[in-house]
Amino acid sequence: MDVPTPEQIWDDADLAVRQLVGVALNPSAPEDLLLRLLADGPLAVRMVLCRDRTLPDAAVAHPDTRTRSFFARNPHVDPAQRVRLVDDPEWFVRAHLAAPARHPDGVWPRPLPDWAVVRVISTYEGDELSGLFYQQISVELRRAMPTHPVAKVRAWGLNGWGGLPADVRAALLADSDDDVREGARSSARREDPAWVESQLPDRSCHGRADMLMHQALSRAVVDGVLTVPVGKEDRAMIAGNPSLPADVVVLLAEDPDSAVRQAIARRPDLGAAERRALAVDPDPEVRLALSVHPALSEEERAAIDYEVPMDCTFGFWPGASEPRDPADVRRDALSGHPLLRRRATRERLLPRDLMEPERR
Repeated sequence: MDVPTPEQIWDDADLAVRQLVGVALNPSAPEDLLLRLLADGPLAVRMVLCRDRTLPDAAVAHPDTRTRSFFARNPHVDPAQRVRLVDDPEWFVRAHLAAPARHPDGVWPRPLPDWAVVRVISTYEGDELSGLFYQQISVELRRAMPTHPVAKVRAWGLNGWGGLPADVRAALLADSDDDVREGARSSARREDPAWVESQLPDRSCHGRADMLMHQALSRAVVDGVLTVPVGKEDRAMIAGNPSLPADVVVLLAEDPDSAVRQAIARRPDLGAAERRALAVDPDPEVRLALSVHPALSEEERAAIDYEVPMDCTFGFWPGASEPRDPADVRRDALSGHPLLRRRATRERLLPRDLMEPERR
């Protein structure tokens, strides 16, 4: 199927069609007119109707696959409307439903109902599931995934292996489902430095980057990165790895590459001497990274010469798998540092008194 992109659809629209588009987007347009445009309008009109405004459920039953696919990613309608397409006969529509709804910068997409997420995970093929499907999953379901009664959902729960309790890990390692059990064993192997060393690619690639950044590193691997790195970013990759030995953390705090020092500045295990040195680092990005370190007092934080950018993009934040310590959230919310206050606003269970500045 040769599918035109939204840009191509718009470029192909003539003036008359674009005028109809304006009518379709008019918030005062009556529902009967919208339904007529949905039924008989050109593709560009149906595109904006189904993609860029609220719309009755009639779009779900539209005979045109492309039209239904636009509705599947409509950020303006309730997810309960979009989810009526969960069993659409066309993979193209199902794939658009599994992708997160289009949303403006700074606006979080609303998750699909939990039952629909379970249906998608249980029945969709690999090419229908976007890598960003996790944005459709509620925090509550993500927390329940490792112990969910559906095996395919438990397999998705393995993504949070590092934070799972010991008893949940043990259950997954002995799971009755072959795929879940093997996935759990694969996750456990990543915590074995000897296994990681044996599997580490000897060339720059995504697999090597993932291992250097997230998996347990042997001393031999660390020493190899320090002496004979495969790529120029290898040291920056290991700088944030939780398994990095303490003496290497100290060493990399003085690395000539500011990207390495910036990664080191974010480490929660950073020593006091290294914090003092990085607080006056010549690179402003390093000072900014250090300025939000949890070990700093408000006085120490305020003494750092940092500048918070105001032109950055605020992307999707799904929420932590486990709720943060309420004391830490309160500390961040009352901090003088804008980045810490921003972090606090991400908490879905933020106490009401912290949402209303006049009550502080």
